[in-house]
Amino acid sequence: MKNRNGFVVVQKSPSVNRGRFNSIYRGVDRLVPWSKEKFGNGFNDPYLSAKYTTDDGFIRNLPLAKEVVSYFSEIVGSDNLEILYIMERSGAEELGSLPGRGLSVLGFDVAGNESPFYSIVNDFPPPSEVSFQGFREQLNENGLLGSVDLAREYLTVYLQRYPEERDQEFVIWEVYLSTD
Repeated sequence: MKNRNGFVVVQKSPSVNRGRFNSIYRGVDRLVPWSKEKFGNGFNDPYLSAKYTTDDGFIRNLPLAKEVVSYFSEIVGSDNLEILYIMERSGAEELGSLPGRGLSVLGFDVAGNESPFYSIVNDFPPPSEVSFQGFREQLNENGLLGSVDLAREYLTVYLQRYPEERDQEFVIWEVYLSTD
């Protein structure tokens, strides 16, 4: 099975993170919200265009991701946007295993398998959920997990605690910030 990967444009500080229990989160669950008003006024969402995205919904390359930033700056302003490169991780690859210039490792996220990437690391359980305290203490400076193994363990504990979420298809994503 081929792992999925590609670029996504996200908000640096989306309003959706306010009030959550992981306020420093910098993972995949920060996409620019779809705007019915802008769409009605002729805005062509690049995520709906095969010119920009792969069949998996990722932006094809960095130059196209930079174009997408310019489109989305009409909605949220370019100062509040950043480009991530994300890779699906199923094995025991170590953090930072992707060689590449212009990418800075942020950590591992556990989120849905497709856009809009609902993240259970972003939507971290409240402090009253003591079974998650150890994971809370291991979040890095980006509010993400530091290894595939830790992300896998977190997912296992999460699904044990919230069995109603078992029908969700969660994926472990390695998250990089584009610095170019």
